[in-house]
Amino acid sequence: MQRTLPVARPAVLCKNGAKTFQKGLIMTTFAKSLSAFKKASPWLGDEHSPEVTALEFLAARLDGDKLSNPAPLIAQWGLIMRSLRKSAPVDPDADDPVEQALREAGQ
Repeated sequence: MQRTLPVARPAVLCKNGAKTFQKGLIMTTFAKSLSAFKKASPWLGDEHSPEVTALEFLAARLDGDKLSNPAPLIAQWGLIMRSLRKSAPVDPDADDPVEQALREAGQ
């Protein structure tokens, strides 16, 4: 007997026409995703304003418009998000556990 697995649809239209994307059982929008990213990134400063502004614009377009081809906007969203994540400061306490154990053993 062949088993079938449920496949999540990438986008679902809400009653108000906004697209939401399924993440587990939680439905979210690009705007909510950006808001969560900003809350989790206290290191964002004025130097990141152009990228954040671009993401806000893209979120509004992706959430609100009925786009025939959203792929270019989604690709741009991904590029900007990866760029911001790369500029995040490195937390020295979040080192590799193996390196941390080696440092502690050497003390």
